Amino acid sequence: MGEELQRVWSHEQTPTQLRKRLLRAVLVEITATLKGRKTGKGSSWTKRRLCTFRSDRGIAAFLEGERQERGELIPAESAEHIGVDRIVTRRLIRSGILPARQTCKHAPWIIRQEALAAPEVRAELSRRRPLTPAQNQTTLVFQ
Repeated sequence: MGEELQRVWSHEQTPTQLRKRLLRAVLVEITATLKGRKTGKGSSWTKRRLCTFRSDRGIAAFLEGERQERGELIPAESAEHIGVDRIVTRRLIRSGILPARQTCKHAPWIIRQEALAAPEVRAELSRRRPLTPAQNQTTLVFQ
């Protein structure tokens, strides 16, 4: 977990519901991160230990397609949906053109599918420009 996520998680005043939302939001990332890491007792993380961890804390198991049913996408899925690279999606989020939410810092961005059809997003996608503006960059015009 990122430092900010660990700080929020370990803070004694963090509500249980927020902790559950955090874990549900980053379950895939947690599973990938735990491979090769050890538990507090020095044991390896296994699927069974992760299931026990969730069960002990009352966190429902991740259900494939659950986000999609709610109309939620992560940046990579959003990029695929609108036919652009993931970097473009992240640039749109960073600039505030594409609304997205993050449970906390370092958690995955969640994008509502209908936000991809917003006029501001479509207008921005129709513009052709460099990913980052550079004063010394020349634009080539092909005829």
